[in-house]
Amino acid sequence: MSIPYLRLMGTVAVAFGIPPHAFWRMTPRELKALMDALHGPGCGAEGRMRREDLERLMERYPDGGKNARDDG
Repeated sequence: MSIPYLRLMGTVAVAFGIPPHAFWRMTPRELKALMDALHGPGCGAEGRMRREDLERLMERYPDGGKNARDDG
């Protein structure tokens, strides 16, 4: 089984504000606990985003914010 570490690191960083150096020091058990807290126990490794996760990200990073690109 392949573990998508970069995707996992991004999820942990956005959801919990954990910087990369702290992420790489975490044990698999600690990572699983964070993912269970975010997605519920037994979340799979498929990395599918739920509607609630998308809505939370959209609220946190709305289009047109100061970091948005001007493609027009």
